[in-house]
Formats: sequence, structure tokens, C-alpha cells
Amino acid sequence: MIFSKTKTKNYDILIMGENMIHYIYKSSYLDVWICEDHSYKTTHKSLNKVLDELCILRLSTLEGMQTSIKNLFDFHSKIPLYLGDSLFLFPLKGLRGKESLYINYFSIKEIIPITKKICYIQFIDYHELKCDIFHILNKQIEKCEKILAYVNNQF
Repeated sequence: MIFSKTKTKNYDILIMGENMIHYIYKSSYLDVWICEDHSYKTTHKSLNKVLDELCILRLSTLEGMQTSIKNLFDFHSKIPLYLGDSLFLFPLKGLRGKESLYINYFSIKEIIPITKKICYIQFIDYHELKCDIFHILNKQIEKCEKILAYVNNQF
């Protein structure tokens, strides 16, 4: 994905190119890594800021998106962010934690279980990510499917 920057109402906004975001990871060093088709981008922006900018591109804010989804689906934590037909981010590790991880539901090709706790997430470009919280992944996939059912029935 090619990112370019533009100024809109004092926001430094990420404009997405042709590639798909697979996941966004905040390291314990507070760097934010964006994994997209065959490449990584890093930014010194906070994860909150990156997610907020992605929401603003879709005419909402991070807080507004989270509030809407909480109210519609009665979710209390780890709120997925439906941002359109190619970007549906769900957290495996919380937003405020030392490390955070948001996966794009639409970029998952396959989930390969290894043990009860460990699996590999294979993305559509065959990139793989090892996940040691398989039970949380399953719960988050269920939340995403509930939101998708709602979206598909609305439009």
C-alpha cells in the first residue's frame, strides 16, 4: 500500500493506495507498524491517532465508531472497527495495552490451528502471523461476523 499525506482540518491523514492493510501493530517501544501487501510501514504516531485517521477517512472518528458499535451490539471491550468493504479491523490485544494488534478481517485467507492456544493467521498474500491467543481470535471473529450480518442486512 502506498501512503501519502494530505492536510485536512489540521489532521495528518493517511490516504490508502491500492494495497490492503493486513494488520496494525503497536510495539512496546510505541512505534506503530502497518503491515500491508508485502511491506511494512512504521510511524511514530500513536495507535489511537492512526486508527482515528482511518476512521476520519470514512467520515467518523475512532470514538464515534467505537460508541456506535458498542451501542448496536452491546460489546464492552476489544471493539472491532468496520471501515468499509476492504478494511475491518479487530483487536487481539487492547488499544491501551503496552502492545496492541489490530487484524484486518478481510485480509485473512485462513486460520491454521496448531494447538488450543496457538494458531497461524494466513493472509491473502500468503504472509503468516503466529497468534498465541487463539481463543481471543475466535471471539473476535464471532464479533466481526455479527457486525457483517448486520451490515449486509442494512444495505
